[in-house]
Amino acid sequence: MLKRIWRLFVSVITLGLVKLETPELIGDQLIEEMEAKERKLAEDAIGVVAYQKRLEAELTQAQKDLNTWTNRARAAARAGDQEVGVHAMEQVTRLEGNIQRLNEQLLVAKDRSKQAMQALEQFKAQVASARERIKDLKSRDRLARLEANASRAMTGYDLDTQMKQLDRMTEQVSEREARARATTEIASNDINVRIQRTEMDAQRTEAQDRFAALQAELAGGAGGGEPATPEAPEAGRQL
Repeated sequence: MLKRIWRLFVSVITLGLVKLETPELIGDQLIEEMEAKERKLAEDAIGVVAYQKRLEAELTQAQKDLNTWTNRARAAARAGDQEVGVHAMEQVTRLEGNIQRLNEQLLVAKDRSKQAMQALEQFKAQVASARERIKDLKSRDRLARLEANASRAMTGYDLDTQMKQLDRMTEQVSEREARARATTEIASNDINVRIQRTEMDAQRTEAQDRFAALQAELAGGAGGGEPATPEAPEAGRQL
């Protein structure tokens, strides 16, 4: 338990997390603990299987030695060698007892090996299932956090300041648009006034010219001369 708390503390410092534990962090720590237990269980199972293999090797060698000493005992019996024959039978007796002991131990070792391998396979299956569950929980936790963030965004929880700035920006743009329209309208009116003044000046000049021509015509008629033929008014001119 203390090791787990220490690992969590180190993870928090390293990752800069605000909260001490999160579902994702807890899941990673659980998987790490399970994998450590799986490695330890695998080492124990390997040790039991190795012990079984060693017993099998000893049993094989003991059977070879038994055959060797049995053949020596028979050879001594045929040769009538009492001393060698007795010694050979002592070895045969010893090896037979050893073989019996090894067979008993081997049966127990095989049973223990079978149990160890079954326990290892069962634990591996549990770890695999835990990985899938943690993976699912981490995905659900991420989705929940995304939904929470989206909900806050939709309710304007994080946009109050931005919306106020947008309103002020809208007011500024509207004010500038109004000023631009007013400026355009004033400029347009000024141009119209100038055009009207130009047209009035042109009409006044034309009127002055025609009046001068009329005066000249009348003055010529009073002097006895032939009346001057008045100039045809230009098209579009009016008195």
